Amino acid sequence: MRIAIFGATGGTGRELVKQALERGHAVTAFVRDPARLADGGDGLTAVTGDIHDVAAVARCVQGQDAVLCALGARDLKKTTIRATGTATIIAGMKQTGVERLIVVSAMGVGASWDALSPINKLFLATFLSSARADHAAQEAAVTSSGLAWTLVRPSGLV
Repeated sequence: MRIAIFGATGGTGRELVKQALERGHAVTAFVRDPARLADGGDGLTAVTGDIHDVAAVARCVQGQDAVLCALGARDLKKTTIRATGTATIIAGMKQTGVERLIVVSAMGVGASWDALSPINKLFLATFLSSARADHAAQEAAVTSSGLAWTLVRPSGLV
């Protein structure tokens, strides 16, 4: 299987790349800085670009069987990288006819909010409200995309 991975140099993205390569998949990693990408041998190709550049994203997803999105931010600053980046990925996928999208979101977004304890709700609403809003906008873009999509909402990744 040919898989494009966005967010490939973050913690989750690196694990996705590693596991995909271990299973024999051909991985195309979209990165800003290829030096941050671990050497994956012959099965790994890096495409350098900006997540806001539809043409660069389209070059990355062209010919792929699936796209994995693990975009995120390392700090708690307000960001829209998940929502805006995912919208660009969707546009690139539509340009190239790639239909399968898997997105790593977060527990506490969308319908999973009701499954949280009151303490977790308070924590997310207080300390992670910007990240939660970004994930919610990301999920809205995915669910309205018309693509064959899957949202994954882990409660914590280490």
